[in-house]
Amino acid sequence: MTAQSDPEEVAIEKILLETLTKKSCLLYQKAWQSFQDQMKFGDTTPSEADYLHHFQKLRLEKKYKGLMLWSLFSKLNAFHQRLWEEKVGLARVHENPWFSSRITAAEVAQIKEVH
Repeated sequence: MTAQSDPEEVAIEKILLETLTKKSCLLYQKAWQSFQDQMKFGDTTPSEADYLHHFQKLRLEKKYKGLMLWSLFSKLNAFHQRLWEEKVGLARVHENPWFSSRITAAEVAQIKEVH
């Protein structure tokens, strides 16, 4: 954190440090920064579709498994709640095959067709 940090970022970091270990706080911040860099949503509230797109990309490109995606979702949801005072909608996340531990080649092909 630098002397010229955004006040909102400082407040979020303070909240996270009050509830998490410093190591965990860094992991949460890294996850959020990666999401922001990829999605480029700026000051607007990211949608459920933004999150799903991010998770799908991680599943295809980095071969993340369901458990890793759920862990990442938890981190991103924590930031989302602190920034916009709302939880990320879970309706489509629970139905999404990217969050299962196994995904078939047919499911990958079907999802690629949609996107």
